Amino acid sequence: MIKRIAVLRALFLGDFICAQPALRALKTRFPSAEITLIGLPWIEPFLRRYTCIDHFLPFPGCAGIREVPFRPEATRAFLEAQRGKFDLAIQMHGSGPASSDLVAGLGARVSLGYTPPGVPSPLSRAIPYPGDRVHEARKWLHLVAHVGAPGTPQPELPVLAEEERAAGELLASLDPKRPIVAIHAGARDPARRWPPERFAALADQVWDMRDAQVVLTGSQDDAETVAAVRRACRAPVLDLCGKTTIGELAAVLDRVDLLVTNDSGPSHVAWARGVPSVVLFGPTDPVRWAPLNEQLHRAILAPNHDLQQLFLRNVWPTVDTMLAQARARRSAA
Repeated sequence: MIKRIAVLRALFLGDFICAQPALRALKTRFPSAEITLIGLPWIEPFLRRYTCIDHFLPFPGCAGIREVPFRPEATRAFLEAQRGKFDLAIQMHGSGPASSDLVAGLGARVSLGYTPPGVPSPLSRAIPYPGDRVHEARKWLHLVAHVGAPGTPQPELPVLAEEERAAGELLASLDPKRPIVAIHAGARDPARRWPPERFAALADQVWDMRDAQVVLTGSQDDAETVAAVRRACRAPVLDLCGKTTIGELAAVLDRVDLLVTNDSGPSHVAWARGVPSVVLFGPTDPVRWAPLNEQLHRAILAPNHDLQQLFLRNVWPTVDTMLAQARARRSAA
């Protein structure tokens, strides 16, 4: 009987949201089991909204994974403390093999994860990695189906009451009768950022052409990029950079008509909340990372996977169409 499950997914916001359907499927399949997520520290307070996760353990690091500096003594201590506590341990941190060694080291009765074809794995159930041309949410659902946990790829991101209240206060100055467009210009990887001056030109266009109110979103790490957008705008903007938690961002997006964003965490937040979006892709692959509902979400792939080669004229028709459709749906609701 499966009573305790450990899942390794030590990555960032979009990565977690894409794995959440698989975590939900596990909880549905094993409702009495306690599921522990092994992840990065940022996610611990965020998890309180999810019933599919019962416990959290900070990822100690391991050789070959760059998200946490590898200190062999810390990893050894972690494995010694956790060894034998789990009935099922699942590696959801890519194709292995580095992450598979850590998951196997937990000493669970069953260990499950992907492995590159033809590469030996320490896991008791090693599934050939399907490659990177598979959507990330479907990839992890395919994995947990091997323990009888089928599911659907639509993620969830519950919003808490206090986050709803905070979002209402942040947007109190806006006119709910006019269109509202959110722009997220940040991304951890500079190659995944559309130039700030082009986001500014888009903000001016939706203001000039559609009388839209513009909200700039971002974390504190995005402050320089968002400031560059703000300086280049003629349009008045509401700058929320660094002023929201992830849950508050989700509640803010619930109140806008459209999000225009780089391929970054907020694109997945919009997907989880059912908020229409236009997502700009450069070096990353929309087959793997774009929201799956094409009625609500559109992906625009830059020429040659280079966002420097993507211009306002390439983006505006899609933004204009999606904004009109979003306004029509809102009016009909």
